[in-house]
Amino acid sequence: MDDIEQALGDYGRSRERTAQQAMLDLMALGCQTIALPPIDEQRRIGATMNAIGDQVAAFTALAEASGRVHAALSNALVAGVVGLNDPFTPGSPT
Repeated sequence: MDDIEQALGDYGRSRERTAQQAMLDLMALGCQTIALPPIDEQRRIGATMNAIGDQVAAFTALAEASGRVHAALSNALVAGVVGLNDPFTPGSPT
């Protein structure tokens, strides 16, 4: 019996003394069946999760870029480099 089985057995016995609850030992736990969807559906789920991860990464990059722009504009306002009423043309140098 390895250390994990011993620890789980000790834990189970201590729990039996304090409360009458059903316990699964390692053997019973290892015999449990886990239902999985068909492989094609698993692949679709994986592709969907990857697409969501890509969107999260893109939004994270956008949020970080927005934070840098905010900081730069705030610093420029405080330093007097730009004013609140200065004209702005997209694509023009700062």
